[in-house]
Amino acid sequence: MLAAYGNIELVFDAVSSTGLLMMQKKYMKQVDHSNVQMFFAVDTAQELAIKTGYRLQVLTEEPFYCHILRTGLKLSTRLNMKLSDRFSMVKMIHLQL
Repeated sequence: MLAAYGNIELVFDAVSSTGLLMMQKKYMKQVDHSNVQMFFAVDTAQELAIKTGYRLQVLTEEPFYCHILRTGLKLSTRLNMKLSDRFSMVKMIHLQL
């Protein structure tokens, strides 16, 4: 059905299974949402493309914070961003149908 619309591209952010665990253990508690259950993670864009069953082409998969300027940010924030990018906890994915 989507193919009828022509060239379709999807761009979205995704959390890996490692990132999901970190969010549940640390960040969700900080914002008082520790009871929220999270079920969906994307470890690799290619894996997601295969699992959908559609002919999706991965155009890009890159660390979430790689293009964000870090000047003026707290050291802890910069470290968290660096760790997230280093271990692919959060990423941007660009797919084409």
